[in-house]
Amino acid sequence: MKIYKVACILLALFMIKCSGMYNKGDELLSHENYEDAIVEFTDILDHFPDNYEAYLRLGDAYRGDKQFDKAVASYKNALAYKPGWKIAESRIIEATFGKGKYLEFIEKHRDALAIYEKIKSEHPDYMPVLDALTQLYGKVGEFDKAIDNYKLIKEKNPDSREEPEEFRKLLELNHEAEELFAGAMEEYNGTYFYEAAESFKKIFELKPDHKKAKYYHYLSEGRHHLKRGAVLEMWDAILAFGYAMMLKPDSAEPIFYMAQAYKKKDKDDYDTPIEHFKKVIELEPDSEFAVESKKQIKALTDTKEKMEKFLKKKGGGF
Repeated sequence: MKIYKVACILLALFMIKCSGMYNKGDELLSHENYEDAIVEFTDILDHFPDNYEAYLRLGDAYRGDKQFDKAVASYKNALAYKPGWKIAESRIIEATFGKGKYLEFIEKHRDALAIYEKIKSEHPDYMPVLDALTQLYGKVGEFDKAIDNYKLIKEKNPDSREEPEEFRKLLELNHEAEELFAGAMEEYNGTYFYEAAESFKKIFELKPDHKKAKYYHYLSEGRHHLKRGAVLEMWDAILAFGYAMMLKPDSAEPIFYMAQAYKKKDKDDYDTPIEHFKKVIELEPDSEFAVESKKQIKALTDTKEKMEKFLKKKGGGF
């Protein structure tokens, strides 16, 4: 009986001590003394490992200390001991979002965007992340994505706020870029390739995420060199078409013109242009580029065979 009483007294004293540690931990949190708060709540959990409240507070301390991954882990532990706890679920989202904001603050914009996009995919109605994506995509020059995210904000909450000035500027810039693009395409289709290349360049300098402008800039640049016809310019043409291919790897168009450049670069090299014309047919078998490529392959093959016969007769080999 005495042992039982002693045990009860010790347990009561320990509970009082833990309560004091809890209060101390909360006070440290309120004063933003996160390192010491982490120590307090870790100590509680050493004695009571299933205390979900302590896990929640430990997560808050980690989050305040910018240890976001540990904060998320603590909140998940709280959820493990109290499944469906909305407070812990919300804290996980907030801590993950906090990590994104911190990465954005230290200018790791791509990492921040990856985190924001992950939150958006899992919690599409979380408005702070839509706002963060709108702002950050605008900041890094990906205006189409910024506009798309802002439209989502307005769809989900049409009365949330007036259209901000920066968003109006994005729309105006987008409209200006599309008008310039239409003019540049007229130059391109009119075979004014040098002028078109300059016009397309102005567009993606204005709107860095305009991939079509970049693609047609390199295509125009390459076709300008190809049109001039000088052998030394064919390397410049091939380089430009290569950049265009990187932007649209499934397009036959830059490969077709690259084949033309190889053909002009070295009149004794039949195999390289033939290989590229074959790639055109493989990518877009029903296109006008494929039709012309078949003609080019036949012409090159015929010429190669004639040269081989000629050189054989001369005894020079091939």
